[in-house]
Amino acid sequence: MEYKRNRLLSADLLKLLAIFLVLWGHCLQQFLNKESIFENNLYVFIYSFHMPLFMVISGFFSLNSLQQPFRDVVLKKARQLLLPVFSWGIFIFVLYLVLDVAMSEYFTIDSPADAFSKAFDNFWFLKSLFLCYMLAWCSKRTGFSVPLWVVLSLIISQLFPFYNVKVMYPCFLFGVFVRHYSQCIERYKIPLFLFSFSIFVIMSLFWNGDFLRPANLVGALRNGDTYAVMSMLYIRLYRTLIGISASLSLYILFTGLFDRKSIGNDSILGSMAKLGTYTLGIYILQVVLLEILLGAFVNCDSLNAFFFRYVVAPFSSAAIMLLCVFIYRFICRSRLLSYLLFGNSLLGKDCTK
Repeated sequence: MEYKRNRLLSADLLKLLAIFLVLWGHCLQQFLNKESIFENNLYVFIYSFHMPLFMVISGFFSLNSLQQPFRDVVLKKARQLLLPVFSWGIFIFVLYLVLDVAMSEYFTIDSPADAFSKAFDNFWFLKSLFLCYMLAWCSKRTGFSVPLWVVLSLIISQLFPFYNVKVMYPCFLFGVFVRHYSQCIERYKIPLFLFSFSIFVIMSLFWNGDFLRPANLVGALRNGDTYAVMSMLYIRLYRTLIGISASLSLYILFTGLFDRKSIGNDSILGSMAKLGTYTLGIYILQVVLLEILLGAFVNCDSLNAFFFRYVVAPFSSAAIMLLCVFIYRFICRSRLLSYLLFGNSLLGKDCTK
C-alpha cells in the first residue's frame, strides 16, 4: 500500500486512531453479554470523544464542499454518504432474512418489516454527517454575519431528534473553525494544548455511563419536567465539550508530532497512515462483520475482564480492521461496486477516503 506524500499525515493518523477506537468500543459492546455496557469504564471512556473526533475531522475537511453550489454539494454528499447507507441497507436486510432461516438460534427476526427496520438503523454517523453538511451549507448561505449564522445553526441543530446531530454538529463546526484558524492554533499550540487537555482530564473525572444513556428530551418538555430538561441539556453540553476538548488536544498533539516528518512509503508510519485513508470502508464493513456476524457468535464473558478489555478486544479490533481493508480493496476492484457500496466516484482511480 503506497501512501501519498501530499496527504496530511496527522489527519490520516487521527482517522486511524478514531476508527480503531470505534472497533475497540464495538468489540467491548458485542462480545460481552453479562456486563452492562454503561458500567464498562473503558467503553464509557472511548465513547467520550471518539465519534466527536471523527466529526471534527470531517468538519476540518469540509471547507471546499461548503463553498460549492448547493446542487453539487447535495449530489456529492448523497453519493458519498447516503448511497452506501441505502445499498448496504438492502444487503443487510436480505442477510437478516437468510440468517433467520439458516441460523434461527442466533438470529431471530420477528418479520420482514422488523428486518428492514434493523437493516436501515445502521450507519447513523453517515446520516448525521450528511445532515451536518446540509445544515452548515444552508446556514452559511443565509447572508448573515458569521457569528449570527453559526449561533442560529447551533440552535437549529439542537432540534434534530435523529442521529445525534445535536452533539455532532457543534463538533463539525468546531472542525471548520480549527481549519480556518489552523495557523493561529499552531502559533499558540502549547498553551492551547495544555488548556484543552486539562479540560478533557477534568471532565473525564466526572464522566460516566449516565452521560451515554438514551434521553427523551421531547417527552420531558411535554411533561413540563423542568429538572429533567435541564439535566438533559447539561448532559448534551457536557458531551459536546468533552469531545471538542479531546479532539483539539489530539489535533495539536498529532500535528506537532507528525506533520513535519518525512516518511517513506514502506515505513511503519506510512503504512499506518495509509490505513487511516480507508476509514469509510472500515466503518461500513465492520457493521456486517463485527456488529452483525461476530457479535452473534462470539462471547467472551468467561474471560478475565482486564485481559479481555486490554488484550483480546484491541487485538481483535486490529485484526478486524485489516480484514475490512482487505475486503474493501477487493470490492473496489470493480468501479461499479465501489460506487454503489462505498460512494466512490465512477471516474476516480483511488478508492481511499
